Amino acid sequence: MQFSLRLPARLNEWERELKFLARTKFGAGLAVILTGALLTPSAIAGEKEDALIARIVDAYGGEHLTGLKGLTLKDTLTEAFPGQGYTPDFVEIDDVKRITQFDFEGGRGGSEIWIQSHNGIFHDRFIFDGKNGYSINYAAGSYSSLPNLFAVTGRYPETVDALLARELSQQAETAEYIGSAVYLGRPHETIMFTQTGGQILTLFVDSKTGLISKMTREANTDMFYYHYREHANVAGITFAKRLHFFVNKDLSSTFSTREVTVNPRFSYDAFVFDHGLTEEPERIDVSELAYRKISDRLAHVGQGGGFSAFVDAGDYLIGVGGYPGLKDRLAKFREETGNDKPYRYQIVTHHHRDHLAGMGEANDLGVTFVVHPTALSDLRDAVNEDISDERLMIVEDRATLGGGAVKVYDIATSHADHSLLTVATDVKAAFMADHFGSPYVNFVPPAGLSGVRLHQAIIDLGIDVDVLLSAHLPGARSWAAFEAAVAAYDPNPCKFNRPICQ
Repeated sequence: MQFSLRLPARLNEWERELKFLARTKFGAGLAVILTGALLTPSAIAGEKEDALIARIVDAYGGEHLTGLKGLTLKDTLTEAFPGQGYTPDFVEIDDVKRITQFDFEGGRGGSEIWIQSHNGIFHDRFIFDGKNGYSINYAAGSYSSLPNLFAVTGRYPETVDALLARELSQQAETAEYIGSAVYLGRPHETIMFTQTGGQILTLFVDSKTGLISKMTREANTDMFYYHYREHANVAGITFAKRLHFFVNKDLSSTFSTREVTVNPRFSYDAFVFDHGLTEEPERIDVSELAYRKISDRLAHVGQGGGFSAFVDAGDYLIGVGGYPGLKDRLAKFREETGNDKPYRYQIVTHHHRDHLAGMGEANDLGVTFVVHPTALSDLRDAVNEDISDERLMIVEDRATLGGGAVKVYDIATSHADHSLLTVATDVKAAFMADHFGSPYVNFVPPAGLSGVRLHQAIIDLGIDVDVLLSAHLPGARSWAAFEAAVAAYDPNPCKFNRPICQ
């Protein structure tokens, strides 16, 4: 089995990705889209709503749409990751292939994703066979259970304008006509409706064609914009062949090609996982905020996907790990140890937004930030104020803190061009972000590319390490386990010979 970390900042609007739903941006909740309910506009909707919905359904194929039994989508797209690039200077672009299948009659669904990025190749598949759901990690050669069909397909159906038209008709009783608008210099009608899960969608419908040009939705403080382009007819149903997806003002995905098959004859193994896969081992429970003593001077504290290390440097504390919830983790450390020494230094691991999301809390605590110059601008943005020079310790190569209690090294890996590796010297414990770790109780899987590069950087710099701690995962892993994981790294991106990676 092989394991690699891929945790983007947008981590839980999307998949998290799951890895793509950890990597894609389409999370769970579109129950209505995936049902076989009849498409009859409800009499509860008003006359304007009924008329517009009927026109939309007719534009997308009428009975061809209402009688849709299944769908296969083969997409190629690029994904942009603002604030998550190899450097802070530009936005990284990943190339993605995705095959998504909907069996509306059988209540089955599947999605397979192939991602090529600067940090390696990621290949995952998610299926629901009508009764059981599975998440498949091909790099690890393992599978785990998923609760239902919606965990498999997530918000991805929102990329299909024809399925939005289908769902609007199913949810017609929730529809509300908003009015006219000009979009792309053309007159449009706007209508909003509520999905089964409570999400409100707003559609911009071309007044001339009856086709959907844009959809918007809001979640927490973010706005999401779907722009549908280049409509074409396939077997009597109209589909947009291209899509541009924005999160707020940032372009997040652009679909360059979409191949659609209407009412396909699904292969016998379309919703079956491959031979040779093994069930993943037992995972560590990270649902509760947990404290782990590493030594008399060092502790690892966190929950979910956010962990910090705290070092007692004698007169004060030094911390590393910048996920949200920093104050809670520090409070847990103080509760468990009775240590009320001042929190002096916060080490900033690297420039990625998710690892800076807790720096506002650190700023409230009055810390001095230990930071590489490449992360400084993003740190100031995360704190949302200027930080005085007196509260900055710039590290361009290496530094020593707390009279030698902590050493900090600038390293370069496939994940980022500059990351600060923090070593607590009393037990030679290294804390790093996004490179290596294990979510399992009694198993450490093979490393991914970033772990291999981390291992080489530590060797090249001659850093003495006995224990590794992670910003995303619980548990302390030995250097021997790390070396074994690196030795087991398999660069073969297509071990199961799936068609998507040919």
